[in-house]
Amino acid sequence: MRANVRVGIVLLTLGAFAYSCKDEGDEPTVAPPAGPISFASHVQPIFSGNCTGCHSAGGSAPFSLEAGVSRGNIVNVQATSSCTSEKRVNPGNSGSSVLYKKISGTSCGTRMPRGGSPLSQTSIDIVKNWIDEGAADN
Repeated sequence: MRANVRVGIVLLTLGAFAYSCKDEGDEPTVAPPAGPISFASHVQPIFSGNCTGCHSAGGSAPFSLEAGVSRGNIVNVQATSSCTSEKRVNPGNSGSSVLYKKISGTSCGTRMPRGGSPLSQTSIDIVKNWIDEGAADN
């Protein structure tokens, strides 16, 4: 009986941890823009609505995707936990960017956001286009 209680406590703790990384809000509805992608207007809202539950100061992920620091933490920064031969974001080349691979589920370990629903195809396309356009700070 005690072993069953311990197993139950462990499972509840793991479930609570996984849930804590999921943001409460729904993914922002962002139509793909006709012109160039703006980091501040198009990409950061995707991060804020889907990633900062874990990728925040003091969060369970190794770097923050919060507004004001996210771009500096990913552009031209070497990946450290998966696909370590690549950069988190390689400007102009989404195919060799770990961020794109993680959100599209093509490789490099666990698909992001971990424990949550995959990003919409629109959001994935916005991030991909931003990277392919040079990952500008705009």
